[in-house]
Amino acid sequence: MTTKKVKYKLGDILTFRVNASHYLRGAKPSLLTFALREMIKRTEDVQNEFDHLRNTLNVQHAALDEKGYLIPDGVTYKYTPDGRAKINEALYQHKCKTIYVEPFYAIGVPADIDPYWFNAFYGIVITPTEGAEKFVELYGHKEKQDTQVGPPTE
Repeated sequence: MTTKKVKYKLGDILTFRVNASHYLRGAKPSLLTFALREMIKRTEDVQNEFDHLRNTLNVQHAALDEKGYLIPDGVTYKYTPDGRAKINEALYQHKCKTIYVEPFYAIGVPADIDPYWFNAFYGIVITPTEGAEKFVELYGHKEKQDTQVGPPTE
């Protein structure tokens, strides 16, 4: 059985992966955590491609000393005056690319899910069908609002 691939922005998938990793650290096993882990596996190649591009750009735009060696600066390198801007622009353009990923949707959402996490996963592992009731409960309407400002703090 083949599933239709779904269109996403690469940046949205990268953000999803970060959010999912944070959520899974303290989450109890559920249908949602199972779906999150599966989508992380399915998007691993996307993350690897992005990391490779970032590393390549970092080396290409790094400053060199008088002998032609890269100048280390902590975890990365020192950059030419316009190097960091070129890296940021190239990564931004790459994040705007459209990609296709085979989805894995949760067939249930925990009743006590925090609105931040619900919003972070809605449309990627929480479908409008599965999440409609919870969405109306949280927001009072049926359309997604872009209200993410950060994960909940305890």
